[in-house]
Amino acid sequence: MMEEGSRIPRLPMLEQLAEALQLSPAWLAFGMRQDREPFVGLRCASLSSRIKEVRTLRGLTLREVGRRATSSAAAVRAVEGGSMPTLDTVEELAQALGVSESWLAFGIGPMVTRVRRAGLGRSTAESSAR
Repeated sequence: MMEEGSRIPRLPMLEQLAEALQLSPAWLAFGMRQDREPFVGLRCASLSSRIKEVRTLRGLTLREVGRRATSSAAAVRAVEGGSMPTLDTVEELAQALGVSESWLAFGIGPMVTRVRRAGLGRSTAESSAR
């Protein structure tokens, strides 16, 4: 069903598939170029601590994150409590928190990706260096 696109996998399933295929879960889930590194257990197991850390750092309530992610405070609370979301939910939460999807889901890559300015094709870091 996943191959047909009728079912979006939850993070543990995706990470197990990546391991079986000898791929990085960040590449399989989000197309992030990342070499596969051996890991014991599931990287997504610490998602709950990463989301809570960022939410607290940003000074956001559960309700505010839920609103930004077009979800609910209860759904965000469930993820912070250890519930494993689907990929689309991770993408919405990452966008709501302003962090990279692969970092939030698996702790892979930088916490925040470089932001590109609309229509310019240069990152803001490159633009500000000029």
